[in-house]
Amino acid sequence: MHTALLFIALFTGNLVSGQEVIDKDFNSFYKEEITESKGIVIVNFWATWCKPCITELPYFEQINAEMKSEKFSVCLVNLDFNSKYKTSAVEFVRNKNLKSEVIHLNDTDPNKWINKIDSNWTGAIPATLIYNNGKKVFFREGEITYDELKSEINKSNKN
Repeated sequence: MHTALLFIALFTGNLVSGQEVIDKDFNSFYKEEITESKGIVIVNFWATWCKPCITELPYFEQINAEMKSEKFSVCLVNLDFNSKYKTSAVEFVRNKNLKSEVIHLNDTDPNKWINKIDSNWTGAIPATLIYNNGKKVFFREGEITYDELKSEINKSNKN
């Protein structure tokens, strides 16, 4: 009886936990996800309150499912407020069953790091970047379509 209860508790616990949202500061994120990366890395800055962000998230999930490998990854960088991300982003990621890596960027002053991402970025989201072996090869502020994303990835693979 106790074994069955333990099994049920473990099984249902795994169903509830879902995808993890990793909380990082900018420097850790930038070093680990970008400068030390190998191959193609797609980075998308988004928030749960941003309608265009939510519209395009399925494109990143589809690309991730199609291309995920040692030389390709998708990193979804959540910018929800620190005080709300556990109830907004974490629940959103679980409910949408996102498979891409999700990082919550916890730095409270984006003016300190936005220009490090791209000097042309106003800070508006969504914003998408493509890196090839740590080198930025694409930046777009605003919503992107699946076809545009796929096209830019193909161009990036040729570099």
